[in-house]
Amino acid sequence: MVNPDMILASGISKSFAKQRVLVDVSFSVAPGECIQLLGDNGSGKTTLLRALATLISVDQGSLVIDGYDSQKDKTCIRGKIGFLGHQPLVYSNLTVSENLNFSASLFQIVNYRIKLSEVLDRVGLADFRDKRAGMLSHGLMKRLSMARILLQEPEILLLDEPETGLDNQGVSMLQELVNANKLRGGSTVMTTHNPESTRSIADRVLMLTGGKITPAS
Repeated sequence: MVNPDMILASGISKSFAKQRVLVDVSFSVAPGECIQLLGDNGSGKTTLLRALATLISVDQGSLVIDGYDSQKDKTCIRGKIGFLGHQPLVYSNLTVSENLNFSASLFQIVNYRIKLSEVLDRVGLADFRDKRAGMLSHGLMKRLSMARILLQEPEILLLDEPETGLDNQGVSMLQELVNANKLRGGSTVMTTHNPESTRSIADRVLMLTGGKITPAS
């Protein structure tokens, strides 16, 4: 039987230096669904996203991403994921265009040059295309990370407090990014420190408290 869930976490746990950060976490995300993950600092939100992105391995349980085992099929999974963390994943010594060119080659995006100008326009970076990323503000770097995701068009978005550092226009771009992904049947998991800013695009809210996940009230 084909697994209908894009993400399926079953009893996953993770510890660092004998401190349990995730405790028997189980949840699923369907195609086209956006999950908002709430929790205090230190609740394990970033650790959970990093596990979903296969950047760290879990100690116990199983994690299946679009039918692939996170422990065995990391390369296949990473090609399906767009990850936006606290720090924008850009190369400061490369220009905006060079960053996107590198990402396109990394993900083997066909005919990406046709999309490049459109993507830069969508995130408001057309006038910065030849500027080194290290000269951009934090908010513009976040927009560059969004441009990379738009170029890639991944099936799964993992967004760790993505609205941090964005102005109102940037938050609107973020919402458009998530909504476009939902329309394609893609799935999104995002953490947030400001639930109201992204609640309108979330289909379901989960709480992470003490490393355990529960439905939000």
